[in-house]
Amino acid sequence: MVKNFWNDCWVLIIIALVIIGIFSGQGLILGLSVMSLVVVLIAWLWNKVSLENVEYIRVIPQKRVFIGDTVPFSVELHNKKPIPLPRIDTVDDIPSALNLNGPDIRPSSSLDAVSMMHSASVSAYQKIAWKYSVQAKRRGFHRLGSVNISGGDIFGLFDSKKTISTRDYILVYPQILNLPDLGIPESRPLGEKITGLNIYRDISWNRGIRTYEKGDPLNTVDWKYTAKKSELMVKTFESTSKSDVILAVSVETSSKVWEGYSAVNLERVVAASASIASYCSEEGFNLGFFSNGTPVLSDLPMRIPASQS
Repeated sequence: MVKNFWNDCWVLIIIALVIIGIFSGQGLILGLSVMSLVVVLIAWLWNKVSLENVEYIRVIPQKRVFIGDTVPFSVELHNKKPIPLPRIDTVDDIPSALNLNGPDIRPSSSLDAVSMMHSASVSAYQKIAWKYSVQAKRRGFHRLGSVNISGGDIFGLFDSKKTISTRDYILVYPQILNLPDLGIPESRPLGEKITGLNIYRDISWNRGIRTYEKGDPLNTVDWKYTAKKSELMVKTFESTSKSDVILAVSVETSSKVWEGYSAVNLERVVAASASIASYCSEEGFNLGFFSNGTPVLSDLPMRIPASQS
C-alpha cells in the first residue's frame, strides 16, 4: 500500500515537471521529466504483463504412496512469453505430514504446513526447476494448496501478485502389518471355515464341448459346433470355488458421538483393516468392504460389494 502511494506520487510529480518544463521553456527539466515519464510508463506496462503466461507446475511422479515411502518431488516455473522476468517470488505451502526435504524451506503461516519459497530471475521462454523429496509420515489424503506468485518490472517500481489454484494431492496409504502382529492367528486368520465348497462354473476357464443335455442353459450353446455337428453342442467350463470375505470397519472410537474421536485408535483400526484386506487380496478371496466412514468428497458411507477387483 505504501509503495503504491509513493508510485502514484512520483507519477504526479513527473507530470507536474513536464507541465512546468513546457510552460517555463526549460529544456533540461522538460527532457528529464519526459524521460522519467517514459521510464514509469515502461515499468507500468512491464509490470502489467509480468505474470502473464507464467506457469507453476508441481511434478509428482507418484501420487499414491505408503507410510515411510520416499518419493521425488519437484516444482517447475515456466515463463512462456518473450518478456523476461527480472524478479519473481513464489510461496508454496506443503503439508508437514509429507516431510518435505530440499532447498528454500521455511515455516509456514498455515497450520501443519511448511513453505517452499523461491526467488529467481527468469529469461524469456525459460524454465527453471527445484528438486525435492517427500517422505510420507501420516496416512491420509493430503491436498497441496494454492501457490502465491509475485513479480514486477525491471526497475522495481511496481508489484503484481496472483494466486494459482491447483488440485494436486498425495494419497498416503495405511501401514500394512503382518496378521500375527495384530494378534490374529497365522494358521486360521479368518477363523474356522464352514465345510463344503461353493462350487460354480467359471466361464473364464473353458474345458471343452459336449452334446446338449436337458437343463443346460441356452447361453452355453456353441452355435458354431452345433452347425458343424447338426446337433446341439454346449460349452463346458472348469469348476472352481470361492470364498467371500466382508470387512466391516467402524471408525467410531468413542461410545458417544459428542466425545470426539481418538486419532491413535482410529489409526489402529485403519491399519488393521488395511492389513486384513491385503491378506485377503493375496489369498484370492472375494473381498467386500463396508464402513460407517465416508470417503473424500462424499457424504455417504462406504459400501463395496464382494468382488476380486
